[in-house]
Amino acid sequence: MDTRLAVLFFSMIFPTCVQASCPAESVIGMYPQTASATTRRLVRRDYSIGRDMLFGVLGNPRSYATAKLYLLHSASNGYAPAETLLGLMHEKGWGVTKNYTIATSFLMKAASQRYAPAYLLLGDMSAEGHGVGVDVKQARTFYEHALKNSEVGSLPFKAAKRNLRDGLMSPTFPSF
Repeated sequence: MDTRLAVLFFSMIFPTCVQASCPAESVIGMYPQTASATTRRLVRRDYSIGRDMLFGVLGNPRSYATAKLYLLHSASNGYAPAETLLGLMHEKGWGVTKNYTIATSFLMKAASQRYAPAYLLLGDMSAEGHGVGVDVKQARTFYEHALKNSEVGSLPFKAAKRNLRDGLMSPTFPSF
């Protein structure tokens, strides 16, 4: 049963239970068989909206505040791509105060799920000395994890390979 239908159904049976006081999460609790699929769909939808608002694509105006709200909802459910974008926002200071500690925290959550772009950003932060001093050894480790956890030929794979090949030869890593 779709969440919206469940909310409508229960609001008709229990007139005091309207959508504001009977959120979809409580309805999902009543129907555990739909919980995972419905929650995953909502989390991915919120991530997509947040991503589009962050970068201003598909005709959406760029809005950091709106993007942050959608990405926080998605990240609160452990969605690694949303955690990675929130880490990027905090690293760059896009709509939030630039804070490398918070950025690292979000990126480490995503990296714990073996999400290659998070490893790549952590490698960049270590290589550029964001948050701590420049740590080439740690950056190399993050780039190797990105290489290992991405598909051959994907953008994270190519970027990690390039940074390992070219970046470690020079005293500072290039940012991309």
